[in-house]
Amino acid sequence: MAVQSPPPNRMARGAPRTLWSRIGGMLAALPDLGLAGLFLLTWISPYAMNETMVADLVLVMLLEFFVVHSAGFMGITLYRAKTRIRRTLETLGLGLFYSLMVGAFAWGEGVLWPLWAFWGLVGNRLAGMLLEPPGSDEGVGAAAGAWVIGTVTYLFAVFATIFLPLPRLGISDAVIAAQGFSAGGLWPEQPWVPLAAGVLHFGAQAFASYHGRTVQHFFTRVAPPPL
Repeated sequence: MAVQSPPPNRMARGAPRTLWSRIGGMLAALPDLGLAGLFLLTWISPYAMNETMVADLVLVMLLEFFVVHSAGFMGITLYRAKTRIRRTLETLGLGLFYSLMVGAFAWGEGVLWPLWAFWGLVGNRLAGMLLEPPGSDEGVGAAAGAWVIGTVTYLFAVFATIFLPLPRLGISDAVIAAQGFSAGGLWPEQPWVPLAAGVLHFGAQAFASYHGRTVQHFFTRVAPPPL
């Protein structure tokens, strides 16, 4: 009687990672790790990069809401489309829709850089997917997992930092006054809160990027894809 081997996905999850897999994970984690480091550096030394970096990073955390939402839809579109032409057209259509939303947001702030920052953040989320072949069921699951990871880490970081007793570190009243915030609320009045949220969110994203499909598979089972 033939002995049945375990399903391929279980074998893959239990198999040790190769050197190239670890290197690929490190490279995938670098952008998010760099962002987490930038948030931490600014929290400790607000003027290390420029005088308004605190306000810029608060805006980045607001943009990340759009990024988390859009990257899930775009990622699944990249995989579900059966041809590269259809994949390109559908992704560009979604990109235009979200660009209009972010563009209106940027116009309200009187600056254009959030639009470029939005596409940089989205590109960071989709970089690994662009090289995958279209029509991949495994890719759809990976994109769904990545969407769930981004949503969970963002919401956890935002709400956890609201209730946690966080130190101000380098964020003095003079630093807050120098940012020129035009609106009130928790984040403009206590900007160390979104800075801490950025450290948590992007740090968790870097961890998930390094461990790749293992983490994505776990989170895919927690919630359905954004469709």
